[in-house]
Amino acid sequence: MLSLTVTSAVAATLRFTAGLGYPILPVEHRPRSAPVVMASVLTVCKGGSCGTNGGSTLLDAACVFAAGCDRELLDVKTANCCGECPVGVMIRPSYKIPSYIALAATAEQAMDSAEEAISATGASVRPEMRQVFQLAQEAERIFADGFSVDAIAAAAAALAAIPTDLLEPWQPPLEPEGTSWEGTSWEESLHGSSLVLSESTANFEFGTVGANLTLCGCEVDADNRQLSGDWEGSDGSSGSFVLTMSEDGRFFRGQLDGGEASERIWEGMRLGVGTGMRRRRRGAEPPLKAAWIHDLLLRRSRLLLAKGDTNLALEGAQQAVALCCRAASGYALLAEVAEACGDSEAAAAAHRENRWLQSFA
Repeated sequence: MLSLTVTSAVAATLRFTAGLGYPILPVEHRPRSAPVVMASVLTVCKGGSCGTNGGSTLLDAACVFAAGCDRELLDVKTANCCGECPVGVMIRPSYKIPSYIALAATAEQAMDSAEEAISATGASVRPEMRQVFQLAQEAERIFADGFSVDAIAAAAAALAAIPTDLLEPWQPPLEPEGTSWEGTSWEESLHGSSLVLSESTANFEFGTVGANLTLCGCEVDADNRQLSGDWEGSDGSSGSFVLTMSEDGRFFRGQLDGGEASERIWEGMRLGVGTGMRRRRRGAEPPLKAAWIHDLLLRRSRLLLAKGDTNLALEGAQQAVALCCRAASGYALLAEVAEACGDSEAAAAAHRENRWLQSFA
């Protein structure tokens, strides 16, 4: 049985290679860079009449074709409804080029219009991407009919046609959290509340869990990321505790001794510091240029799981995680497949990563 462990931003993305032909480096060894500002952003309207006239198909073609272009020079987005209700689809190759009406009534027209728009940005479409788009569209058509052997085969054919460089990671890993206990807040498991820690262990009352629990006389072992001390309950109970923070600073696990039950397991997840409109989720959806690949991997994996082929289903879920490590949907499926494989440890790790990515920073 394949054993998996998720730490950091999936700590080497499950150290998964699974036939991709390239190594997945541990998070601490991966290069990081500042966010890239795209030179061109191609926008396609798919609302209103544009949607009726093939806007979704044109957007799909633009995403597939743009995936094969320089990742740092061209992006694809959906546009707000222009309100003009054209006879075709409103498209804009870049902010420097005015919007115009493109034809997309058929898949062939959509491919021609997408290629024309991308060419207008100065980029070029790889010849093989037309076949990739056609295979992806065929797989999408068969998916609509539900589970079948044909659907699995269609997804496999589309994935096999994708150039290998497009299967390399599309999202950078999340930065690890700090490992200091002071001044942090945690969603905790014992009371379904928040553990709030003060700025210094010099404070006798270092932490509180609402009105339920107070942590006193605490000490920090920074080398082992441990917090220990005594606790007092609102009902007069008391005891000691030891908590250990994960290497990536996201979670803690430990136990409380004393009180009504001895050795109670205590777990927690770090809470974000954002408030109101400034809150944002830690994870992110795959970029549109890669979302169609991610979706193909997930769909094929689900179909294989339904068929009972858990090994191939696991491989597909791992590929999706490797492709877009900030997308929670990949970890949700990975947890499901790992459970089907009987690997409870891997399932729990994937569940934690899914939970983390869906939480707020």
